[in-house]
Amino acid sequence: MRDAQGPEPDAGVVRRLMAELRRRRVVRTLFWYVGVSVAVVEGAEAFTQPLGLPGGAVRVLAILAVAGLPLMLALAWAYELSPDAAASVPMPTSTGRQVLVSVAVMISVATVAVLWSWTSSGRTPSSVPADASTMRLAVLPLDARGTAGDLGPLADYLHGRLIEGLSAVSRTADREDHLRVISRAGVLPFVEARVRLDSLARALDVGLIVGGSIESSTGGYRVHVELIDPMSGEVLGDTTRIVAVDEEAGLVDELSDAALQLLRRQIGSLIEERQRRSGTQSREAFRLVVEGERASAESFRALRARNLEGARNALEFADSVYARAEALDPRWVEPIARRGWLADHWARLEAAEGRPRSRAVYESGLAHAERALSLRAGDYTALQLRGFIRSVLADLTSDPDSLARLRTNAEADLRAAVRLNPLPATALRRLSELLAGEGRLEEALEIGERSYLEDPYQETTPQSVFRLFEYSLRLGRDSTSARWCGQGATIFPTAMFEDCRLSLMAWTDLQPPSPDSAWASVARELDAYPQPLHRRLEPRLLGMVAAVLARAGRPDSARAVVVRAEATDPATSGMALTAAGVHLLLGDTAAALTRVESLLDANPSMRDVLPGAPELRGLRGNPSFLALLGERNR
Repeated sequence: MRDAQGPEPDAGVVRRLMAELRRRRVVRTLFWYVGVSVAVVEGAEAFTQPLGLPGGAVRVLAILAVAGLPLMLALAWAYELSPDAAASVPMPTSTGRQVLVSVAVMISVATVAVLWSWTSSGRTPSSVPADASTMRLAVLPLDARGTAGDLGPLADYLHGRLIEGLSAVSRTADREDHLRVISRAGVLPFVEARVRLDSLARALDVGLIVGGSIESSTGGYRVHVELIDPMSGEVLGDTTRIVAVDEEAGLVDELSDAALQLLRRQIGSLIEERQRRSGTQSREAFRLVVEGERASAESFRALRARNLEGARNALEFADSVYARAEALDPRWVEPIARRGWLADHWARLEAAEGRPRSRAVYESGLAHAERALSLRAGDYTALQLRGFIRSVLADLTSDPDSLARLRTNAEADLRAAVRLNPLPATALRRLSELLAGEGRLEEALEIGERSYLEDPYQETTPQSVFRLFEYSLRLGRDSTSARWCGQGATIFPTAMFEDCRLSLMAWTDLQPPSPDSAWASVARELDAYPQPLHRRLEPRLLGMVAAVLARAGRPDSARAVVVRAEATDPATSGMALTAAGVHLLLGDTAAALTRVESLLDANPSMRDVLPGAPELRGLRGNPSFLALLGERNR
């Protein structure tokens, strides 16, 4: 009986307490106090930088706002403090009220002490850690303020070189990391979106920001660099250099020197060495390389916009200005290496025009890499270029001896580039692709993850994530591959992640097969590419739709789609592998083996890829399949 009636007095107490809180207007006071506090703190944060307020002003206000809450509630209870009243209405003094307010004051003081201590020790973003290996730095694009001519391209060029230079000097000779510099691709989206510095710092997990400007001055340029605490907006130090017009090529060194001077001032003797790429004394050669980089970027934009003629014109112009820069300073490696990297740009244009990759294009790029390395054997850009081109040429060769030699040399080049490059993420990705092509999937996955972790904001991040999906899928780790696919699709809504969704639906049991979803993915992926490229892409995509139809229990439709895909296959789409997978899903092992045999006859290097192909999971352990691989291995 007591149990049944017990809660009633408690409920009555709660009701009376709530009624008393309402009568004393404590709840209303709480809402008013919180609202006003938030508005004051947000306003202070918004005006810290424009008004030049002290760096800790917002922190002090936030701590006082939190600590004042117990005192405000105690006063509201003891004195019926009303936010809409002209003044507090004091009640007769009593010991109970004095004790309540005294306790609230002590709680508030203790809260201030605890919060101040906690935030002082935990302010990682705005303090310099003792262990430099945890320091991360972002470099903002230089503000071009020139009135005489357009300084924009020069500022963009210097931004990239400054990031590269600071990355290089952040490592000692024994390769111990002292400072991690976020890549240009990681910073630009936040700058273009005009994100506040503290938000950028949180998103990129950086503790310091380097900013600056370049403006035309009498007879030269004025370069200003400043080191900023991103959380407070406080300028920790700044410096200005004047560079004469005839010393324009030395701007990279001037910027690096200025930034390093500020960093040394802030983090002591942490950075002891300078490792800078040798430059040029030719002002005109320097200007031409800047112009070439702008034209190269323009070719990418034109290609994305499906303006193939514009892309071709931009590439031709870039190559011509790099060649002129090389002629002006034949000992300068940079324009030679940049001409070599244009080979991959030309290959992309060929693909967009519906043509297969040309060996001649890549061989011209290889010649540029060799010339650059003959001038400077340890140039990591040229090593990375040569390693990449050798790996592509390996994919394009059918001679076993040439294939083995190219892959061995490509791996050596890429590993050397990783060791020497202060920003090795792209070199790591190239190396992981090479190892995957040799069937060394565990190594490829490990190095691919290193590539992603080295700098998750690199220009090639979508490709890096896609490769992690691909390697995981080939290793049979379907749930991991699905995670990488989902992560990539969320961060980078590009066509390649439509491809990975389709692959998961076609070759795994992670989700029910949906033909309608498969057709929609094909349409979205094709829509992202120029029309001439559709002929190469469509057969393989149709093959995956056929696989989805087979898994959905529609064998007749699956066979019809396979016939359609094979009829339009230009023999460059990988349709033979996809068709083999569809025939396996339809239970026709003999037809699958026939496709595998024809694929190996046409491209013997595929023998390293086929054992892990998700399309051929149904053939693993099949004696005939193993015999085919063995014959091609002899």
